Amino acid sequence: MFTTTGPDRLQRVHAAVTTAPDGGVTEEQLHRWVRERNGPLFAPPSILLLPDIPLSTTGKPDRCGRKRGTSRCPCSSR
Repeated sequence: MFTTTGPDRLQRVHAAVTTAPDGGVTEEQLHRWVRERNGPLFAPPSILLLPDIPLSTTGKPDRCGRKRGTSRCPCSSR
């Protein structure tokens, strides 16, 4: 999970998900799963399906690596 700030200055929560190679799950299936279990309020506006979670040089999850998939990474302007 990570947040981005939109042009309206509101923060939005997104999810980055890895699946098994033969998982065959879609973004819509994950949205439906979250809505059914937790309600529509908890479904993130975007779910990125990634082969693996990007890691920083220190081996920690790379937040900007995930945000680049949403075109709203603050690191991309550096």
